[in-house]
Amino acid sequence: MKKNVKVILLGHGSSLPYAEENFKKLRDLVASDYLTYQIDFAFMTDGKEALNKKIYSNLSKDIEKIIIIPVFLSHGVHTKEDIPKMLGLESENIKNINFAGRTIKLIYAETLGIDSRIVEIVKDRIQAVIDL
Repeated sequence: MKKNVKVILLGHGSSLPYAEENFKKLRDLVASDYLTYQIDFAFMTDGKEALNKKIYSNLSKDIEKIIIIPVFLSHGVHTKEDIPKMLGLESENIKNINFAGRTIKLIYAETLGIDSRIVEIVKDRIQAVIDL
């Protein structure tokens, strides 16, 4: 596993405090499987400056790639327009950024999408309340 990757889990955001707590937990769970990566999270509602701060903060000298994962179930205005604009992306989901005299590849990944693993969670939620 490469050590030169930073991953940012990007959510919508909320003013409710447990939203941040949930993303911290998600970050920690992801990080437990990617011990050599820098794993962080950000919220799009905090704005472009906050996202950029997360991108560039604690950026170790060996980072060559930053991956932004939109933690959204499907594409919408935020994932197709707002976030790419915040990241300075035009038609591609990848660009090179310059930082401290070096070039770093910024990659905007796909949304979570429909996946059987998510379906299993939905089934669990149904089973949890079916007898109420």
